[in-house]
Amino acid sequence: MKQRAQRDYFRKLRALFQHLDISGDGLVSYEEFKSMLDKPEVKAWLSALEIDSHDLDVLFEILDDGDGQISLEEFTRGAVRVKGLAKSMDQVHVLAILKRLEQKFDSRKASDESDQMHI
Repeated sequence: MKQRAQRDYFRKLRALFQHLDISGDGLVSYEEFKSMLDKPEVKAWLSALEIDSHDLDVLFEILDDGDGQISLEEFTRGAVRVKGLAKSMDQVHVLAILKRLEQKFDSRKASDESDQMHI
């Protein structure tokens, strides 16, 4: 079952890559990448593949090996690396929010206790 899910995931990645490769040369340039990622359907596709598309420059840098173009191999290898990264970042963000709320609560509690002492 896990192998089937993995095959399906890679099949979807290949289809997305072909969609991004506007010129059909087997490589995705930054221009192709950026123009396609502006389209809502591509963002939805990336989201369904658990790939965060919020910072295009960083995402392109992660996927690219440094030559300014992304091959299918780079794309699939990089997509596996960033898969779920959005979830991890979301979790870190939620933890940071909780910490701030806890600090506000503690501060307010201390303030209330101080007010009670002065009554």
